[in-house]
Amino acid sequence: MKQKSFLCLALSTMLLLSGCGQKSEEPVKQVQTVPAETETVVTETEIQTPEEAQPNLEGDWENKEAVSGIKVQYEVVSEDFDAPEDNTQKILVFSYEIPHVDIPECPEAAEEINDCLRLQGELFYTGSSLFPGVNQMLESALDNYTYVTQTQAEIGVEFSDVLSAGTERLDDAIISFQYHEVTYAGGSNIQTRNSGLTFDAATGARLQLEDLSDEPELFCAFLASCKAEDISALQEMRDYFIAANEDCLWYLDRDGLTLVAQDGFTLMDRIPYETLEGHMKEKYMPKELTEPAGLSVGLVDENGENAVISDQVTIDDNGLNVLFSFRGTAAEVGLFSVQYDSFSDSFFNDRCYWACSQMTNCAIQVETVIPETLPNLMIQYTDSEGTHNYFLAESGKDGSLLLIPNAIEILG
Repeated sequence: MKQKSFLCLALSTMLLLSGCGQKSEEPVKQVQTVPAETETVVTETEIQTPEEAQPNLEGDWENKEAVSGIKVQYEVVSEDFDAPEDNTQKILVFSYEIPHVDIPECPEAAEEINDCLRLQGELFYTGSSLFPGVNQMLESALDNYTYVTQTQAEIGVEFSDVLSAGTERLDDAIISFQYHEVTYAGGSNIQTRNSGLTFDAATGARLQLEDLSDEPELFCAFLASCKAEDISALQEMRDYFIAANEDCLWYLDRDGLTLVAQDGFTLMDRIPYETLEGHMKEKYMPKELTEPAGLSVGLVDENGENAVISDQVTIDDNGLNVLFSFRGTAAEVGLFSVQYDSFSDSFFNDRCYWACSQMTNCAIQVETVIPETLPNLMIQYTDSEGTHNYFLAESGKDGSLLLIPNAIEILG
């Protein structure tokens, strides 16, 4: 009966809202990955200083109180396994990230979220319907190593399974993570899988798709009408929504709702918030940002006397103590490790170190080593003018710290 009801609702919605049936042409954010064999190391590259590299600092911030919001830091758990009787040869690299959420105004909600995030890490390690687990990966790696040593086959013996986590939306209403797993099992056997976990920031409750609306069945029927091209696809969409909750095949970001295909590999077209308006609960819709924010960078010794430091992050011990200072309100601030890929001539996010839902007239202190060649650290934030990315570098002229909006420019 529920199946028939769902199909009738979805069909009615398709007929009444046929305009929503068109797929969004907005590109979905993809996580770029570079296999270890093709990772590019660039050395002896002279830093060129682009003109007008610093962000705009104009604005009247005098009457704004210093405020910082919900924070997320990431713990990396990694375990390497050596070949039997040969500790010089690794056969498996197993690694995963566990986000840790801090909500100063509601520690109970943070505790509930962190329990769920820790469980996700445990499931990755032990194995589940989503993940093979360390024992299965190690067994496959040992079988492969035995085969190679016995046959002298010219194939690699080092397997890997790596789960990275990223904050896709972080505000007072929603905390949503995307997980990206990359499994390498020798030769060209590289598999990737995407999933997500989304939480109510006020209560800490993990959200299912139907929790996003006051009318769950109508909401899922509406989503089906947006994704299904004809009535024959509606049954598939109904089955998909059941799997989407069980297998964490969705997440929210600042632009909309992303549904991940059941194979976990394909990111389906994002449904933007403009389309979801009137169907999703108002409290879960992102708030419009109304002001630009300013960002400056300097050393703590030179700039920290009057700064309100909201948090401290250590990336490299014995590095420089760098101060990123915000004037005005910046939303969804993030610190990312970046690497350069010569094949695409672009930088890609390697991992997220830290994120904050909001920073107003305050700073974050970061201990890090700044390389003499290409930048390896990026700070990202969103304001009324959009999302901004800046790479940390040192000036080739006087050694001062710079924020570079386009790191490719430093290649000269």
